[in-house]
Amino acid sequence: MKENIGDNTKKSSLAGSVIVRWRWSREKKYRDFLKLRRGGDTETPYDLELKYNEKPFEKESVLIYSDQISGYSADQKKTKIKQLLSSEDWLWNPDQKINFDKEIDRIV
Repeated sequence: MKENIGDNTKKSSLAGSVIVRWRWSREKKYRDFLKLRRGGDTETPYDLELKYNEKPFEKESVLIYSDQISGYSADQKKTKIKQLLSSEDWLWNPDQKINFDKEIDRIV
């Protein structure tokens, strides 16, 4: 039983994952990019929900899990992260000037 609990904890850990912090724009039409960071060693997806529960306009979302890019070189990681951040699915606020390269370099 103990082994199963340990395995489940490791699988749900966000350690090393890339997490995007964002908030809705005033019109709630676009997202404002706030920050890019790595997940903590003991952090779980549940922690992300609890952390920003008091600020309904601010959220943190997992961009990519660490095991999805674990075999990548640093340049490949940067390229993949930038590709995901640049996706139109995010609907970033066009009025906001975002330097994704600088943010990515800070965490990779």
